[in-house]
Amino acid sequence: MIRGAAVAAACSVLVAAGSATAASLSDVTAKDTPNDGGRSVTVTWETSADTPADASVRLERVDASGVVTEIAVVPASQAHVVDGSSGQEGPPDRTPVSYQVTLEDASGASLAVVSTDPIMALPQFFHRGRLNVLVMLGVFTGLLFYNIWRANQGTSHFYIRRLAPVDAMDEAIGRATEMGRPVLYVPGIEEVQDIQTIAAMLILERVAEKTANYEVPLTVPTRTPFVLAVADEVVRTGCTAAGRPDAYRPDGIRYISNEQFAYCAGVNGIILRDRPAANFYLGRFFAESLIFAETGFAAGSIQIAGTAEVTQLPFFIAACDYTLIGEEFFAASAYLSRDPSLLSTLRAADWAKVILVLALLTGAVLESLGMSAFRDWFSVAG
Repeated sequence: MIRGAAVAAACSVLVAAGSATAASLSDVTAKDTPNDGGRSVTVTWETSADTPADASVRLERVDASGVVTEIAVVPASQAHVVDGSSGQEGPPDRTPVSYQVTLEDASGASLAVVSTDPIMALPQFFHRGRLNVLVMLGVFTGLLFYNIWRANQGTSHFYIRRLAPVDAMDEAIGRATEMGRPVLYVPGIEEVQDIQTIAAMLILERVAEKTANYEVPLTVPTRTPFVLAVADEVVRTGCTAAGRPDAYRPDGIRYISNEQFAYCAGVNGIILRDRPAANFYLGRFFAESLIFAETGFAAGSIQIAGTAEVTQLPFFIAACDYTLIGEEFFAASAYLSRDPSLLSTLRAADWAKVILVLALLTGAVLESLGMSAFRDWFSVAG
């Protein structure tokens, strides 16, 4: 009886030991992380059904010289770790490394250890999850070059709806001529590389050409030296285009101050002293927009404004006679110049908007019918 009890006890110990060590790892793989910039490897694994719920996996990287670096300790149920994610320094590109995956119980005792084959991290040339972005970019580029080709062939006339603020520019300059007072042109407060400043410079050339024709003094106060240099050349070009290079007055192109409100005070001083008959505020504006517009209104000037700053548009709309709103501001340069390249860009952008609106309507209908594949195609991978 004693010997039988001892044998039974020994068997129970062996069974318990067997159940404790039965947990295992399988399908342990290390692969280069797809669609990344390199220095990243994804390690995956599967655990057996009898793995304890509180078990964890310790992942270590082993380089070619045998140096072991601990990467992470995660719950076994996570089933994967990305070496090189969350700001962590990953393995060097094009350098073979292997990984040791250790399954541990709650006490830290090892239940299973598996090593992967050597793997190299490689950067990918193209993110396949963003193929839709490439397709849409290709469509827009194709529309752009097609319209440029048509414009250069002279086979089509690009219609642009009339913009009242642009049509009013001639009226404003004519009013200044009748009153014998100058025209003020404020090209915003941003640097010359800002897209709104560039658009303002394109319109400035047309204004300078008109003022030269009518022999009206033109004042252009600027906030930065680079804008000063560009504005000076643009005004000179406009006067030359009008056949009146003698109408160019370098003293009309002025540098005021690089400080926002010092510049604002300087422009207000010009308005109150010179009493210009027409004020143009075209470019990027911030807090000074209402100050300019109110001062010009008090001086009795006809005022034409244009900006893409949504927060400043209400002030211009309230205090100015005409306002170019958002994209109208950028379209004005094409409207005035009739340059084929500018018109082609404008037309291509409009076609792209039509395509997007049709895509939105199509997506809404398909979503209502329970089909999400069309919507999923437009999702962009991180």
